[in-house]
Amino acid sequence: MARALSHADAGASQRKFRAAAGVIVLAIAVLAWYLGYYMQRPAYALEQAAAALTAHDAEAFQRRVNINAVTAAGYDDLTLRPLFRAIHI
Repeated sequence: MARALSHADAGASQRKFRAAAGVIVLAIAVLAWYLGYYMQRPAYALEQAAAALTAHDAEAFQRRVNINAVTAAGYDDLTLRPLFRAIHI
């Protein structure tokens, strides 16, 4: 009878180990997805820039937004496109 109990205890211990290992593997997979996919999406950068703008955090906003590129593109949009439309290019 004592042998049957120890065998049952070993099985329960093994199930607990497998469950814990499964939770760890799942946590690693979720973290890898978050770091490898979600954080690399442009939507994530826009969310971070919007949060920095809302919080009035200029340093965080500048980390997410290339201000020189945005202003250059804005200048082109405001000056060159209307000019090209006016002369039908």
